[in-house]
Amino acid sequence: MTQVALPDPDPSIALALKARGEFEHEFLARRPTAEQLIARAKMQRAEFMAALVRRFAAWLKSLFGASTHPTTSVSRGEAVVSQTSAEVRV
Repeated sequence: MTQVALPDPDPSIALALKARGEFEHEFLARRPTAEQLIARAKMQRAEFMAALVRRFAAWLKSLFGASTHPTTSVSRGEAVVSQTSAEVRV
């Protein structure tokens, strides 16, 4: 048996269904894919970690100061090794 599509008696229903379909299609086309979401999250995570490292380095510099004068002298045998706060690296 063959099915024949009958025209909708109310054209507003067909128009509404068509508008809904177009809206759903456009909405889904604008949504990012899972891969795009993962890539964006990785990028944001890297930026966040870099900002934390910068803040931690700045905090260490403010805590220990960035002076170049010797802060301690450690005697090892006959040699005297001088440490400065500028030699401390993160």
